[in-house]
Amino acid sequence: MEKIKILLVDDDPDFSDQMLFYLNKFGYNTIYLPSQRSAESRLKDLKFDLAIIDLMMEEEDSGLQLARKIKSNYPDIPIILLTAITNETGYSLSNEFDNSPELMPIDKYCEKGIRPEVLNKIIQQLLTNKK
Repeated sequence: MEKIKILLVDDDPDFSDQMLFYLNKFGYNTIYLPSQRSAESRLKDLKFDLAIIDLMMEEEDSGLQLARKIKSNYPDIPIILLTAITNETGYSLSNEFDNSPELMPIDKYCEKGIRPEVLNKIIQQLLTNKK
């Protein structure tokens, strides 16, 4: 059976290393790209089952820009927006996600610091709902 492929886009190398460790431990084939630009340049040739994207990279809304492009090319691909915005600014986007799905084209909003096992359960739920 082919491994599930996850696209991870995040500009924090320490966080990305940690995420890669856990995603690989859970048995996923993970494609890592360090920026919105690098992901957009490879979007047409990448094949993946789910994307995990950081919100703030080159721009404050890089993750949302990338999510829109992914959804326009692959509308059935689940996207998890994983961000530290609440820790960094005190502002949470969870209400915007719940109330404005057209502005936030993602399937799940999570704060960084989420336990890896919880993230894995979310991934499994999103992939099960996709089928």
